Amino acid sequence: MLLEAQRVVLSQLMAPIECALRALSTKAMRSMWRGAPSASARSQQEVEDEQQLSAAMLVFSASPLPYITQVGEHLLSLPQLLMPFGSSNVLSDIQAELCPAAKSARALAEEDSVEPDAASSPANAAICWIHCVAEATASLLVEAVSAIPALPPLGANQLAAVAGYPDNLLSAGLALRPHPQLAELQHLLTCDVARMPPPSGVLAGAIAPARRAGQSTVNAHI
Repeated sequence: MLLEAQRVVLSQLMAPIECALRALSTKAMRSMWRGAPSASARSQQEVEDEQQLSAAMLVFSASPLPYITQVGEHLLSLPQLLMPFGSSNVLSDIQAELCPAAKSARALAEEDSVEPDAASSPANAAICWIHCVAEATASLLVEAVSAIPALPPLGANQLAAVAGYPDNLLSAGLALRPHPQLAELQHLLTCDVARMPPPSGVLAGAIAPARRAGQSTVNAHI
């Protein structure tokens, strides 16, 4: 019963983030990552104009776009949102089945130096839930980026900024440690394609081929 209640809570906390991150999977956005014109471009001039516009958008927007800033604003609002309810059993005794990475409220409090002697305090319960939301957000981001088949340098740089924004908020804005999966994603998106590590993991196995495919597309137009 408690687990089901916590699933409902996590679902509600994730709803604004899931809504914002849907932008990553739209056809128009995927075309922009690839630097490709949309199907509506009919003439050669329109194709060239749209390609130039797409490149310009990526060049000048290597900073968080609106949908990811919405995610950041929601993450920053979580402490204030959760603190009043932190003493309830539904929030304070988080179940490992819901979010294994969250561990226990006491372990998280000790790791992030938030009232380590009061594991069941509202502050520590809030921290525990923020970890759960961060874990789910990272998974959504990684899943969305991994589904993009080709990532030329400009698109990869923009997506690195997308991945870095919530990670920076967790560490700088909420005093939590950076998320390892988001850090790996940023590295894979920004490192030299020729020096990318072997695809030993699931994430590298998805990003490396997309980076190489994107670089091949760029080379073909030079």
